[in-house]
Amino acid sequence: LLLLLLLCLGPAVAPQPIAKMPVRQSRLAVGRRSTLALCACVFSCIASSTLRSVLSAAFTSGSAKAAARTPSVASRAASRASAAPASVGRLGHGMAPFNTAASPGMKNALQQLRGLSAIVPDEFSLEQYEEFGSSLAFVSSRTILEALESESWPRMGDLVEEAQGNEECAVDWDLEEAPNCFEESLFVLVGRDLLAHPGGAFGTVSTELPATALTSPAAAVASAGRMMAMYRDLGVAADRVLFRVPANYWGLRAVAALSKAGFASHVTHVYSLAQAALAKEAGAFAVQVYVGRIERTGAGDGIALARQIYRVLKDGHHDNKKAPLVVAASLSSLEDVSALAGADYLLVPPRLLRELRDSPGGEFVAATPERGIRGPPSDNEEDPPIPSGFLLSFEELEAAMPDFAKQLLASGVERYLQQATALHELLTRAKEYM
Repeated sequence: LLLLLLLCLGPAVAPQPIAKMPVRQSRLAVGRRSTLALCACVFSCIASSTLRSVLSAAFTSGSAKAAARTPSVASRAASRASAAPASVGRLGHGMAPFNTAASPGMKNALQQLRGLSAIVPDEFSLEQYEEFGSSLAFVSSRTILEALESESWPRMGDLVEEAQGNEECAVDWDLEEAPNCFEESLFVLVGRDLLAHPGGAFGTVSTELPATALTSPAAAVASAGRMMAMYRDLGVAADRVLFRVPANYWGLRAVAALSKAGFASHVTHVYSLAQAALAKEAGAFAVQVYVGRIERTGAGDGIALARQIYRVLKDGHHDNKKAPLVVAASLSSLEDVSALAGADYLLVPPRLLRELRDSPGGEFVAATPERGIRGPPSDNEEDPPIPSGFLLSFEELEAAMPDFAKQLLASGVERYLQQATALHELLTRAKEYM
């Protein structure tokens, strides 16, 4: 290599600056210096490759010797696990701790979890959807307001303008009977863009029903009909659309009417078994329970409730294709995720998704009857009585719910109404400006 370098350097050294040389001589000098540059690159590549080979051999040899002297991390972890008592997870749900010993060819924890549940980032952000993917997208007053405020979705302003220009809302429909027509138009446009977004691979979009549509079952069906017609006009099939409805008294009545009219509903703000059972009886397609919110009250066990809801909705058969889907949301920790693995959908915060992605597999090998959301009740856990017959009065629903569930439902619906009002006022101001 040194001889090659000297042969390249010898003829390349010029006795005077190129600018003062005759034309022919300067061309030769440039050629020689180019040869020097090429030779230097070749020399660098060969030398660095040789150095890497030497270092790799030395590292491999040293590692082999160290491995012969020291037990591996995996073996030490296994010995500790065999010596330690079985871990009992948070709130006594029997959750196994994450296995931190990786095996060759083993998937990471997130990949294994995807084999048991559909994973959805619990944060409305195109960046999160692109990073983790999602088969379910959400469109609501909250997500649109957050996107407008954070400017995380550059096209959102254009979609607002497009919704305001909807001629069917302005001309063909009586706005007195459809006061939220422009909100409906905006929801549908956002839903269409999400379904078409290349980074999300969304199969279904859950679209909020405007708050004013919950004043009566007929109003709910009319609103869903308008939105579904818009979706069809934009080329979105009906089987890719759910209508998002809160599980209060008026929402459950709307779900029953939507089901009879042929619309699939996604029931949210579920904090009790009574709400879930009534949503099933009303014909809900999916039921969403908020685990973390329940546990933060200190009065309820969110994991136990999610498992109860799963057993009741599935009639004891996890492969029941006719049963509503169970959506577990508001998960606060990896222990929550582990305890509810096997739910139809898990809404997981991005920070936990990254931890799962960076964790070796082994935790979510299978959701057996002893693990995950299909796990059996704990010793002190009993399923409360389930209301029979669809509740027809507000008072009956209130009586069937524990106090903490009533408080969570009231605060959740209040936020829903506040966000819907804020979006309506924003669109009204935008319409006046335009």
